[in-house]
Amino acid sequence: MSPKGRQEFHGIDSSRPAVAGAALSAAFGRVLIMTEDRRLVEHAHEEIQVIFHLDGTRTQWSVGDTTVETGPGDMLLLNPWERHSKAGTSNQRILLMSVLMRPDHLLRSDPPPSPNAAGRALPASAGGLDELARAGCAALLDGEDESALKARFELLIDRLRLGRAQEWAPEPAAPVQRTLQHLLAAQPGELQVADLPELAGMSRSHFFRAFRTQVGATPHHVVDALRIRHAVRRLCRDGDSIGDIAFDLGFSTHSHFSRFFTGHLGTSPSEYRRRLRALDGPR
Repeated sequence: MSPKGRQEFHGIDSSRPAVAGAALSAAFGRVLIMTEDRRLVEHAHEEIQVIFHLDGTRTQWSVGDTTVETGPGDMLLLNPWERHSKAGTSNQRILLMSVLMRPDHLLRSDPPPSPNAAGRALPASAGGLDELARAGCAALLDGEDESALKARFELLIDRLRLGRAQEWAPEPAAPVQRTLQHLLAAQPGELQVADLPELAGMSRSHFFRAFRTQVGATPHHVVDALRIRHAVRRLCRDGDSIGDIAFDLGFSTHSHFSRFFTGHLGTSPSEYRRRLRALDGPR
Protein backbone atom coordinates (compact mmCIF):
# COMPACT_ATOMS: atom_id res chain seq x y z
CA MET A 1 0.00 0.00 0.00
CA SER A 2 1.34 3.42 -0.93
CA PRO A 3 1.61 6.05 1.81
CA LYS A 4 -1.33 8.42 2.14
CA GLY A 5 -1.40 11.04 -0.60
CA ARG A 6 0.97 9.05 -2.80
CA GLN A 7 -0.08 7.54 -6.13
CA GLU A 8 2.00 5.08 -8.11
CA PHE A 9 1.37 4.35 -11.78
CA HIS A 10 3.37 1.37 -13.04
CA GLY A 11 6.32 2.43 -10.92
CA ILE A 12 5.91 6.19 -11.56
CA ASP A 13 5.42 7.96 -8.25
CA SER A 14 3.21 11.00 -8.90
CA SER A 15 3.67 12.46 -5.41
CA ARG A 16 7.17 13.83 -6.05
CA PRO A 17 7.66 16.74 -6.24
CA ALA A 18 3.91 17.60 -6.32
CA VAL A 19 0.76 15.58 -5.77
CA ALA A 20 -1.01 16.93 -8.87
CA GLY A 21 1.77 16.31 -11.40
CA ALA A 22 4.40 18.56 -12.94
CA ALA A 23 4.98 21.12 -15.68
CA LEU A 24 7.95 21.92 -17.90
CA SER A 25 8.79 24.90 -20.11
CA ALA A 26 11.57 24.50 -22.67
CA ALA A 27 12.81 25.63 -26.09
CA PHE A 28 10.61 23.12 -27.96
CA GLY A 29 7.43 24.12 -26.12
CA ARG A 30 5.98 22.77 -22.88
CA VAL A 31 4.95 19.62 -21.03
CA LEU A 32 2.15 19.14 -18.52
CA ILE A 33 1.56 16.01 -16.44
CA MET A 34 -1.93 15.41 -15.03
CA THR A 35 -2.64 12.87 -12.27
CA GLU A 36 -6.16 14.07 -11.49
CA ASP A 37 -8.97 13.28 -13.94
CA ARG A 38 -10.27 16.82 -14.39
CA ARG A 39 -12.62 18.01 -17.11
CA LEU A 40 -11.12 20.32 -19.74
CA VAL A 41 -13.30 22.81 -21.62
CA GLU A 42 -13.22 22.93 -25.41
CA HIS A 43 -10.06 24.75 -26.44
CA ALA A 44 -7.25 24.72 -28.99
CA HIS A 45 -3.49 25.34 -29.05
CA GLU A 46 -1.22 26.98 -31.57
CA GLU A 47 1.27 24.17 -30.93
CA ILE A 48 1.30 20.60 -32.18
CA GLN A 49 0.13 18.45 -29.25
CA VAL A 50 0.70 14.81 -28.36
CA ILE A 51 -1.10 13.50 -25.27
CA PHE A 52 0.33 10.28 -23.84
CA HIS A 53 -2.16 8.25 -21.78
CA LEU A 54 0.29 6.45 -19.51
CA ASP A 55 -1.99 4.89 -16.90
CA GLY A 56 -5.34 5.05 -15.13
CA THR A 57 -8.94 5.11 -16.24
CA ARG A 58 -10.00 5.27 -19.90
CA THR A 59 -10.91 8.79 -20.97
CA GLN A 60 -13.23 10.32 -23.54
CA TRP A 61 -12.17 13.29 -25.63
CA SER A 62 -14.06 15.42 -28.11
CA VAL A 63 -11.84 16.35 -31.05
CA GLY A 64 -13.59 18.68 -33.45
CA ASP A 65 -16.97 17.00 -33.94
CA THR A 66 -15.65 13.50 -33.16
CA THR A 67 -15.52 11.51 -29.90
CA VAL A 68 -12.22 9.74 -29.21
CA GLU A 69 -11.41 7.38 -26.35
CA THR A 70 -7.92 6.76 -24.99
CA GLY A 71 -6.56 4.24 -22.53
CA PRO A 72 -3.15 3.33 -21.12
CA GLY A 73 -0.60 2.89 -23.91
CA ASP A 74 -2.39 5.26 -26.32
CA MET A 75 -1.38 8.68 -27.60
CA LEU A 76 -3.69 11.35 -28.98
CA LEU A 77 -2.33 13.52 -31.80
CA LEU A 78 -3.67 17.05 -32.27
CA ASN A 79 -2.86 19.52 -35.03
CA PRO A 80 -2.39 23.24 -34.30
CA TRP A 81 -5.76 24.89 -33.61
CA GLU A 82 -7.62 21.56 -33.47
CA ARG A 83 -10.55 21.97 -31.09
CA HIS A 84 -10.69 19.42 -28.27
CA SER A 85 -12.08 18.89 -24.79
CA LYS A 86 -11.88 16.17 -22.16
CA ALA A 87 -14.54 14.56 -19.99
CA GLY A 88 -13.67 14.23 -16.30
CA THR A 89 -14.52 11.40 -13.90
CA SER A 90 -14.23 12.32 -10.24
CA ASN A 91 -12.24 10.06 -7.90
CA GLN A 92 -10.63 8.19 -10.81
CA ARG A 93 -6.86 8.12 -11.05
CA ILE A 94 -5.17 8.93 -14.33
CA LEU A 95 -1.71 9.69 -15.66
CA LEU A 96 -1.55 11.87 -18.76
CA MET A 97 1.47 13.64 -20.20
CA SER A 98 0.73 16.40 -22.70
CA VAL A 99 3.63 17.49 -24.91
CA LEU A 100 3.05 20.74 -26.82
CA MET A 101 5.63 21.48 -29.52
CA ARG A 102 6.11 24.65 -31.50
CA PRO A 103 5.47 23.79 -35.18
CA ASP A 104 8.75 25.37 -36.30
CA HIS A 105 10.66 23.17 -33.86
CA LEU A 106 9.00 19.94 -34.95
CA LEU A 107 8.86 20.61 -38.67
CA ARG A 108 12.51 21.43 -39.28
CA SER A 109 14.16 18.58 -41.22
CA ASP A 110 10.93 16.57 -41.20
CA PRO A 111 10.23 13.89 -43.81
CA PRO A 112 7.13 14.40 -46.00
CA PRO A 113 3.81 13.90 -44.19
CA SER A 114 2.40 10.40 -43.94
CA PRO A 115 -1.38 9.73 -44.06
CA ASN A 116 -3.33 11.90 -41.66
CA ALA A 117 -3.70 10.55 -38.12
CA ALA A 118 -4.39 13.76 -36.21
CA GLY A 119 -7.41 13.69 -33.93
CA ARG A 120 -7.17 9.92 -33.43
CA ALA A 121 -5.81 7.72 -30.66
CA LEU A 122 -2.87 5.59 -31.73
CA PRO A 123 -0.69 3.03 -29.90
CA ALA A 124 2.32 4.77 -28.38
CA SER A 125 4.42 1.62 -28.60
CA ALA A 126 5.66 2.40 -32.13
CA GLY A 127 9.26 3.59 -32.14
CA GLY A 128 9.54 3.16 -28.38
CA LEU A 129 7.52 6.33 -27.78
CA ASP A 130 5.63 4.89 -24.80
CA GLU A 131 8.86 3.90 -23.06
CA LEU A 132 10.44 7.29 -23.72
CA ALA A 133 7.30 9.10 -22.51
CA ARG A 134 7.19 7.06 -19.29
CA ALA A 135 10.86 7.72 -18.62
CA GLY A 136 10.41 11.45 -19.23
CA CYS A 137 7.32 11.56 -17.02
CA ALA A 138 9.09 9.79 -14.15
CA ALA A 139 12.15 12.05 -14.48
CA LEU A 140 10.05 15.22 -14.40
CA LEU A 141 8.05 14.05 -11.39
CA ASP A 142 11.22 12.96 -9.59
CA GLY A 143 12.93 16.32 -10.09
CA GLU A 144 15.80 15.05 -12.24
CA ASP A 145 18.57 17.57 -12.92
CA GLU A 146 18.05 19.96 -15.81
CA SER A 147 20.67 18.64 -18.25
CA ALA A 148 19.43 15.04 -17.98
CA LEU A 149 15.79 16.17 -18.20
CA LYS A 150 16.52 18.26 -21.28
CA ALA A 151 18.26 15.29 -22.97
CA ARG A 152 15.30 12.99 -22.26
CA PHE A 153 12.73 15.29 -23.81
CA GLU A 154 14.94 16.19 -26.77
CA LEU A 155 15.16 12.46 -27.52
CA LEU A 156 11.37 12.12 -27.26
CA ILE A 157 10.86 15.14 -29.56
CA ASP A 158 13.35 13.74 -32.08
CA ARG A 159 11.48 10.41 -32.09
CA LEU A 160 8.18 12.22 -32.56
CA ARG A 161 9.68 14.22 -35.42
CA LEU A 162 10.83 11.09 -37.25
CA GLY A 163 7.62 9.17 -36.61
CA ARG A 164 5.26 12.08 -37.13
CA ALA A 165 1.84 11.09 -38.46
CA GLN A 166 0.19 14.46 -38.93
CA GLU A 167 -0.73 15.97 -42.25
CA TRP A 168 -1.09 19.71 -41.75
CA ALA A 169 -4.18 21.51 -42.98
CA PRO A 170 -3.70 24.03 -45.81
CA GLU A 171 -3.02 27.63 -44.81
CA PRO A 172 -6.20 29.72 -44.46
CA ALA A 173 -7.21 32.02 -47.33
CA ALA A 174 -5.74 35.52 -47.22
CA PRO A 175 -8.59 37.36 -45.38
CA VAL A 176 -8.74 34.78 -42.57
CA GLN A 177 -4.95 34.42 -42.45
CA ARG A 178 -4.70 38.20 -42.04
CA THR A 179 -6.96 38.16 -38.98
CA LEU A 180 -5.17 35.15 -37.48
CA GLN A 181 -1.79 36.88 -37.82
CA HIS A 182 -3.34 40.03 -36.32
CA LEU A 183 -4.34 38.05 -33.22
CA LEU A 184 -0.98 36.28 -32.95
CA ALA A 185 0.85 39.61 -33.00
CA ALA A 186 -1.47 41.37 -30.54
CA GLN A 187 -0.52 42.24 -27.00
CA PRO A 188 -2.58 40.60 -24.21
CA GLY A 189 -4.72 43.71 -23.68
CA GLU A 190 -5.40 43.99 -27.41
CA LEU A 191 -6.94 40.53 -27.93
CA GLN A 192 -10.33 41.53 -29.31
CA VAL A 193 -12.63 39.64 -31.68
CA ALA A 194 -15.23 42.30 -32.53
CA ASP A 195 -13.15 44.10 -35.19
CA LEU A 196 -11.95 40.99 -37.03
CA PRO A 197 -14.78 40.77 -39.63
CA GLU A 198 -14.03 44.32 -40.77
CA LEU A 199 -10.29 43.53 -40.97
CA ALA A 200 -11.13 40.51 -43.15
CA GLY A 201 -13.56 42.50 -45.30
CA MET A 202 -16.40 40.06 -44.59
CA SER A 203 -19.81 40.12 -42.98
CA ARG A 204 -19.84 38.95 -39.37
CA SER A 205 -21.63 35.65 -40.07
CA HIS A 206 -19.50 34.86 -43.13
CA PHE A 207 -16.27 35.66 -41.28
CA PHE A 208 -16.91 33.48 -38.23
CA ARG A 209 -18.02 30.56 -40.41
CA ALA A 210 -14.97 30.91 -42.68
CA PHE A 211 -12.55 31.27 -39.76
CA ARG A 212 -13.74 28.10 -38.02
CA THR A 213 -13.74 26.13 -41.28
CA GLN A 214 -10.27 27.24 -42.39
CA VAL A 215 -8.44 27.45 -39.06
CA GLY A 216 -10.21 24.62 -37.20
CA ALA A 217 -10.95 26.78 -34.16
CA THR A 218 -13.05 29.87 -33.57
CA PRO A 219 -11.51 33.34 -33.02
CA HIS A 220 -12.54 33.00 -29.36
CA HIS A 221 -10.56 29.74 -29.09
CA VAL A 222 -7.53 31.52 -30.52
CA VAL A 223 -7.89 34.43 -28.08
CA ASP A 224 -8.20 31.99 -25.16
CA ALA A 225 -5.11 30.06 -26.33
CA LEU A 226 -3.08 33.27 -26.54
CA ARG A 227 -4.22 34.28 -23.07
CA ILE A 228 -3.02 30.90 -21.80
CA ARG A 229 0.29 31.37 -23.64
CA HIS A 230 0.84 34.78 -22.06
CA ALA A 231 -0.21 33.47 -18.64
CA VAL A 232 2.22 30.53 -18.80
CA ARG A 233 5.08 32.86 -19.77
CA ARG A 234 4.28 35.20 -16.91
CA LEU A 235 4.02 32.33 -14.42
CA CYS A 236 7.64 31.49 -15.24
CA ARG A 237 8.62 34.79 -13.61
CA ASP A 238 8.65 34.72 -9.82
CA GLY A 239 8.10 38.47 -9.56
CA ASP A 240 4.70 38.51 -11.29
CA SER A 241 1.78 37.98 -8.93
CA ILE A 242 -1.16 35.92 -10.16
CA GLY A 243 -3.47 38.85 -9.46
CA ASP A 244 -1.37 41.12 -11.72
CA ILE A 245 -1.33 38.47 -14.46
CA ALA A 246 -5.12 38.13 -14.26
CA PHE A 247 -5.62 41.90 -14.48
CA ASP A 248 -3.22 42.31 -17.42
CA LEU A 249 -5.05 39.57 -19.33
CA GLY A 250 -8.38 41.32 -18.88
CA PHE A 251 -9.90 39.25 -16.06
CA SER A 252 -11.88 41.19 -13.48
CA THR A 253 -11.03 38.86 -10.59
CA HIS A 254 -8.34 36.40 -9.55
CA SER A 255 -10.97 33.65 -9.19
CA HIS A 256 -12.29 34.17 -12.74
CA PHE A 257 -8.77 33.82 -14.13
CA SER A 258 -8.14 30.73 -11.99
CA ARG A 259 -11.30 29.01 -13.28
CA PHE A 260 -10.34 29.90 -16.86
CA PHE A 261 -6.80 28.56 -16.46
CA THR A 262 -7.93 25.35 -14.72
CA GLY A 263 -10.55 24.69 -17.39
CA HIS A 264 -7.88 24.79 -20.09
CA LEU A 265 -4.91 23.09 -18.41
CA GLY A 266 -6.49 21.03 -15.64
CA THR A 267 -4.51 22.81 -12.93
CA SER A 268 -4.77 26.20 -11.22
CA PRO A 269 -2.25 28.99 -11.90
CA SER A 270 -0.76 28.62 -8.42
CA GLU A 271 -0.42 24.83 -8.82
CA TYR A 272 1.16 25.30 -12.24
CA ARG A 273 3.72 27.75 -10.86
CA ARG A 274 4.64 25.41 -8.00
CA ARG A 275 5.07 22.48 -10.39
CA LEU A 276 6.95 24.33 -13.13
CA ARG A 277 10.48 23.49 -14.28
CA ALA A 278 11.94 25.92 -16.84
CA LEU A 279 14.70 24.86 -19.23
CA ASP A 280 16.46 27.40 -21.47
CA GLY A 281 14.47 30.21 -19.88
CA PRO A 282 10.71 30.92 -19.97
CA ARG A 283 8.93 30.29 -23.28
